[in-house]
Amino acid sequence: MSMATHNLGYAVVGPVPNVCSFDSDFSVFQNTTTWTDVPIDWPLNNMSPGTQNFVWSIQWGPHFSDTFEFNFWITNADFVYTVGQNVTFADFESTQFCHQPYNASDTTANPNVVPNTTNSTFTVTCNVPARSGHHIIKAEWGRTAPTLERFHCCVDGLFGGTGTVVTTAAVSSTTTTTTTSTTTTTTTKSTTVIATTTNTTTSTATTKSSTTTVQTTIATSTSTGTASKACSAKYGQCGGLNWTGATCCVSSSCSVTNPYYSQCL
Repeated sequence: MSMATHNLGYAVVGPVPNVCSFDSDFSVFQNTTTWTDVPIDWPLNNMSPGTQNFVWSIQWGPHFSDTFEFNFWITNADFVYTVGQNVTFADFESTQFCHQPYNASDTTANPNVVPNTTNSTFTVTCNVPARSGHHIIKAEWGRTAPTLERFHCCVDGLFGGTGTVVTTAAVSSTTTTTTTSTTTTTTTKSTTVIATTTNTTTSTATTKSSTTTVQTTIATSTSTGTASKACSAKYGQCGGLNWTGATCCVSSSCSVTNPYYSQCL
């Protein structure tokens, strides 16, 4: 899942306390730690250095006309992931390993960013540095003014090993549940898919030298419902592993996104 801010991101703003959400100003979180920042035992996806395709699925917000860049950072070569220990920007290389600009008025200007308006995707090609073991890639998708909306997420990858395959089933609610199926095909180039569908998150990892697919959920709205003392507002958290807060929703239903997070939608 990616989190929204309204700024120019890490390259301009500099480090903030929460890496993966970048201190999201999304109305529910308001610059606090989100579930994406919690240092749990996240599922790993097999990755390899070299040419990688990052496919941003932006079905919930197909903002092709005002997209202008994509940025990617990776953890330092000596990084060691520890469950329960917060990740900070000191764990990452200071300069992005991949910066790909996009010009909406000339969509073929940069061959490393390929829009697909039919499927609501951007395919961004990057050269990923050599790594070994568990590493994290922080990704950003940026829009131009006046919104300056930017989406932040982290991808946990396992270089030179076998990742943990985790599949989370969609859970029915009073709203329509959208289930997305993903097919992987053998290739020498790894692909990471960052999706913006709602109500379901499915992550699959294949063997090394096969397509690596990650599907996440991105919150793109800043509207909120009328909160009550006992229930969460719309888009707020309403459940998940170790969650001790409200488990009901105001004017919406609690939908399971993954084992660690349920959201009022």
